[in-house]
Parts: sequence; C-alpha cells; structure tokens
Amino acid sequence: MPINKCKSQIRRGRTYYVCKDIVDCAEHYLKRDSMKINVKGIIKKEGILKIFGHCGLICVLMRPHLIKSSDYNLFHWCGYVVIPIESKVAQWAIDKGEEFFEKSIDVHGGVTYFEVNDNLLWIGFDCAHLDDICMVDSSLHSQTATYKDLKFVTAEVKKMAEQVLKLYAIDHL
Repeated sequence: MPINKCKSQIRRGRTYYVCKDIVDCAEHYLKRDSMKINVKGIIKKEGILKIFGHCGLICVLMRPHLIKSSDYNLFHWCGYVVIPIESKVAQWAIDKGEEFFEKSIDVHGGVTYFEVNDNLLWIGFDCAHLDDICMVDSSLHSQTATYKDLKFVTAEVKKMAEQVLKLYAIDHL
C-alpha cells in the first residue's frame, strides 16, 4: 500500500495545522509552571504530526491530545508503527497479541498501544512517563525529567519498526 494512500486513511481526509490557539493555550498552561519551556518555539519547530515510511512500514509521530481533542494539557509525542491489516506482518502481530510486543519490543517506556483502527494495526509508545516532560504541570515530573523531542521520537519509532520486522523474520525461519 503506498504511503500516500495510508496518509489519507490515517488522517481521514483532514489536514492538521499548528494554529495560534494551540500555541496560546500551551503557553497559558506553562506560565503557571515553574519550568520555563518555549512551547511556542517547540511546536513551531517540531509540529504535531509526522508520517513517513521506514523498512516498508508506516511510522506515525503525533501529539494526540492536539489532534484528537481540545485537551491542550498534554503536548508529548507518541510514536506508532502502522501496518495495513491485510498484510502478513499485521496478521502475525495480531495473532501474537499485545502482551508479546510489550515484552519483546525495546522502546522508550515500552509498548503502550496495540489496536486495530480503520483496517490498520497500530503499535505504539508514548513519551508521557515520570521521567518525561509532558509540558503540563512541572510538579508531576521527576527532577531528572527530560523533554523527548522529535529527533528522539523519530529514532525510537524507527527502532520499533525494525524490531517488529526482526521478530517477524525470526518467527518465520
């Protein structure tokens, strides 16, 4: 399946833009925090949605709370490997189940999402753990928390895609 076709399925024909309201709302929440994070700069630089191919699989990076709802409290990244349901890899993954991937995939925070939506299998992780800066209330983060930027999340989702294919290959020797 060409990646362009998958983009429209994943995005359901909607075009997402970083709008002034999102940036203003993000800054409102951060003004009350003790941490000084340039949300406006981060969102302008990194965006809220990235889709690309890696190793023949679709990789999606998104800030779900900015895309799916009006909940502007969280600005963290999530990364997903997305596989068309009709593929052999997707059928194999579904048969293996979520618990297999939680135990077998080495990705930041572990696999936290495994679901079929719109004939696509989504396997994902998030950057909203105790040691992640989610850009909300700084009191909820540990002292050593760091912001996981677009570069970090891109590397992690690529690593996850490679691991999915490696596990599939090992299982089919």
